[in-house]
Amino acid sequence: MLLVGGQSAAPLVRRRLEESLGVSVRDDVDTRGSVALGAALLGQGLLLAAAGKPAATVSEVLSSPLAVAERGGTLRRVLERNTRLPATKTLVLPTVPGPLELALFQGAATQASDAEYLGRLTLNVERAGEVELHLELSVDGALSLEATLPGVKRHAVSLSTEHLDDASFDALIARSPLVPEPERRPGGVLSGLKKLFGRR
Repeated sequence: MLLVGGQSAAPLVRRRLEESLGVSVRDDVDTRGSVALGAALLGQGLLLAAAGKPAATVSEVLSSPLAVAERGGTLRRVLERNTRLPATKTLVLPTVPGPLELALFQGAATQASDAEYLGRLTLNVERAGEVELHLELSVDGALSLEATLPGVKRHAVSLSTEHLDDASFDALIARSPLVPEPERRPGGVLSGLKKLFGRR
């Protein structure tokens, strides 16, 4: 949230808005000059359009990244922050027959315990193969999900947003079909020389 105008500098106003709306107020933007800057950009765009030149476009972007939990509690980013909306992404999950559960999160954290839990996706897979999870964000940021299961056509699925206690949350993360990717060791000439001379 961005506050503009004279009262936006008052700490009490900022604090009360944060408390009542549950959203942090941005403090990295000049609140006095942002309106003038926006008006200047709009004016430049109108002049360019009148001259027949392409004007700057304004588009909505994703304010916070979306991620899925991996076993062990790390998060794998699916859609990055500042992705233009609307946006789509397909996540491919190798699977075996049986229930498949996946936890979705929002936020810049790298650990599930530090991110905002959005909900749990539960699918019943009847055949081995790959599950395709299709995520779609509308212009206003609304998330819709569809899945393509082995031998089943693409269909809409929903996210269960019920609150989980700590034990259920940990169990959900432990059942994730995604395994963290191993850390890559640096390669290149220097690494090769160190290996050659026995230093690691």
